[in-house]
Amino acid sequence: MMMTATGADSSATVAVPANADWTSTGMTVHKGQWLDISADGEVSVEPGVPTGPDGDSGRRQGAHPVTQGVGLGALLGRIGNGPPFAVGHDLAAAAPADGELWLCVNDMDRADNTGQYIVHLQAA
Repeated sequence: MMMTATGADSSATVAVPANADWTSTGMTVHKGQWLDISADGEVSVEPGVPTGPDGDSGRRQGAHPVTQGVGLGALLGRIGNGPPFAVGHDLAAAAPADGELWLCVNDMDRADNTGQYIVHLQAA
């Protein structure tokens, strides 16, 4: 992870492995602070089923997403221990709370997951 901070502005580039639990960005944000997040890469949440940061909204028997209504394999965010939210390929929004920003892949059964997303974060 690479992170730079200047005053209230900070940026980071973080790798989010598909087979890991929540990944720390090392970035603390404040409620109302503007977040600009973009992600690239590919993960497989099942052998031979690749997807990008927006996830795959197709239904899969036995799928266990972290967040319902968001594509399986999509990039998710969370601030502190707050509720997860969809990030996908691109998100520009105000932080809903104060705390550390965490990222993960939308799949509870990560043992067979492969790949990673490279995520670029900017908070201003």
